[in-house]
Amino acid sequence: MMWLKHISVISLTLCIGFANAGPFDSGSDGSYGPILVDNASGDVTLDLPEDGIFHATTVQITDNQTLRFKPNALNTPVTILATGDIWIEAGSYIDLSGGNGGATTGGVGGPG
Repeated sequence: MMWLKHISVISLTLCIGFANAGPFDSGSDGSYGPILVDNASGDVTLDLPEDGIFHATTVQITDNQTLRFKPNALNTPVTILATGDIWIEAGSYIDLSGGNGGATTGGVGGPG
């Protein structure tokens, strides 16, 4: 019988829910409302709030659509908090990419 003696994990967060665990509080007050990105909306680009935090009720990204962000003046990190479910369907994305550089200029940084 072989026993596992050492586990190396780099940049992994594991969250396990239990049936008897208390409610989770993300810190969102829900003031932004729902974020919905689907076939009806198409790809969506949201203006990043001044503090970079979206206080959503729910987030749903489906139908191979993409959610992007327009950086704010301070280029703060993007934080999405939700009072309810966050659902990102396979093939759908949150894109935090920057822009391409030119022959004499560097690329534009993405939000955050």
